[in-house]
Amino acid sequence: RAITKRVAFVWSPNSANEYPFAATIPTNKTEATALDTNNNGVLDNGDDPFTPYWPGSEWVDWAGISLYWKGNPSSGTPPHDNSAPPSDYWTQMVQGGPDGSNASFPFYTMFSEKYDLPLVMSEGGAAFALFQAPSNTSLPVGAGQTTILKTFWRSYLNTTFFFTFPKAKMFMNFEFVKYDEDAVTGEDNGVTRDYRITWNSDSLAAFQSDIAALSSTLQWAVAFVAGVDPLTIGGGQTPQSGTSSSSSSSGSSASSSGTTAKSGSGGKGHMSVPTSSYCNSSNSFCVGVTASSVSGKATITVNSTNVGGWAGVSFGTSTMGGATGPAYIGWHDGSNDAVVSQRQLASHVMPTYEATVTSSTAAGAAAAGGVLQFAFDVDAAQFEGVAAVQSIYATSPSAPATPSNPASDFTQHTDHGPFVTTPAATTKSAAKSTPKSVVAVATVTAILAMLFM
Repeated sequence: RAITKRVAFVWSPNSANEYPFAATIPTNKTEATALDTNNNGVLDNGDDPFTPYWPGSEWVDWAGISLYWKGNPSSGTPPHDNSAPPSDYWTQMVQGGPDGSNASFPFYTMFSEKYDLPLVMSEGGAAFALFQAPSNTSLPVGAGQTTILKTFWRSYLNTTFFFTFPKAKMFMNFEFVKYDEDAVTGEDNGVTRDYRITWNSDSLAAFQSDIAALSSTLQWAVAFVAGVDPLTIGGGQTPQSGTSSSSSSSGSSASSSGTTAKSGSGGKGHMSVPTSSYCNSSNSFCVGVTASSVSGKATITVNSTNVGGWAGVSFGTSTMGGATGPAYIGWHDGSNDAVVSQRQLASHVMPTYEATVTSSTAAGAAAAGGVLQFAFDVDAAQFEGVAAVQSIYATSPSAPATPSNPASDFTQHTDHGPFVTTPAATTKSAAKSTPKSVVAVATVTAILAMLFM
């Protein structure tokens, strides 16, 4: 850093689901004391798998984790059953769960939240087991390659995950076929595993389809142009050689709530993106807003525990009576697909239907995890260059009369209240080089060049 600010350091341990990885307590007394955090005289799964290896926040700009699915461990050693991971596998691995790591040591909470660090899956993927030594005969396909890979990437590529873990910013897929030796019996019993998403036409098509379903939260990276610093322009723009960040930021200005990167800033806030989130006191309703001055759209993400009912939000008003709206109301159609409509917010009674709104929620995900969730786009102008936007929410556990119909009648809310949407500037230090509102997905062998806002 004495030479350049354009560098960030990643601290990235392995996920802790198999800790201590068949290791025993060291003979060195100092090391043994540091590692035996539960003071029982042995190195086991009850010991803190991370803190003894933590170098200190002054040395770390990104918290990283290496995270894989190789099959159900109960299927044998090494795992080779070609089963799909749990749908919430990524969450269980970084925060703990019955199919993941020890919940007493939630990695995201301990490091990304505590030290305000962006999180990267620095290496990871799901394996499709091809052959097992020494016979090298083909293994049963089990759940199938595409299903295994898709279930893994869907455990983090979804709007609910982004909302729950806003500091998760980058995911690197291990795009290789690899012979993995058996850690217990040695190389003669290893398994050849295929981790690649992009080399199988079916899995690639599924990945592209899921990316398309997230289109409203996706910002494509700019193409490389020789002589142009990519950190001085916003994602998705055409580089203009010789232009400053202010002239090429597509509508950003000094009064914008976002921050546009300057040359040498380490990439701090490289696009103008006001962001805000709010949850009511009971956490039965949460809303997130991510607005881009590049696309001119703001993505609204709503979550509610009233999974069988409806939820709604309106911006620019703090009252329902006499407000002009519009309000945006969503529910799921009975098949777990999101239904969103625009309504005239004239009073506390059921708003008048105005139009159907396109939802960007992935198919079948509107009631995932027992939570109502939907996302949609609105004009970003109402959130840019302002300190606060008066807003209001409403929700009810009662299902609409005809869930498949966006114009359906529904009963009055059982919970509602005003809140303030406060677009926040990106204020990360220069060393934390990716703005909080951006997520990147890549393969180890080839960058997929996409950013998720």
